[in-house]
Amino acid sequence: MPLRGLIFDMDGVLWQSGPAHRQAYLDTLTPAGITAFDYAKIAGQRTRDAIASLADGRNFSEAEIDAFTVQKSARALDHLPATNPVTTHALDVVARLSARLPDALATSGSPGSADLFLDLTHARPPFKAGQTGAAVARPRRPPW
Repeated sequence: MPLRGLIFDMDGVLWQSGPAHRQAYLDTLTPAGITAFDYAKIAGQRTRDAIASLADGRNFSEAEIDAFTVQKSARALDHLPATNPVTTHALDVVARLSARLPDALATSGSPGSADLFLDLTHARPPFKAGQTGAAVARPRRPPW
């Protein structure tokens, strides 16, 4: 079966955003007493779900978890432009392949994060379609 298109994963493939997100969690949660966690265990989760799991056993209200979620997302959007962690040569590969096949961008991240990536990298034109985690009703971590 011939290839009819390509889907590129954003976070961790085209954009090494993990360190910026990890720092945003630390910025947000350290004042609340959460200073140590394994970022790999929450990477790719929705921010609210990740914060709820990190807060497990603590007496945070739903409103506090919601506030942490908003704050963490804002901090990540501050850190990402400062570091612009584009994977070396990734956009060159996208450009070369998109000249031959239609392509799409996929991310478990938010629409705001995808827009930030596309705007900062000027990578919007090659992508014919995109999908973010906001369109997934019941996200689950992959088994690997």
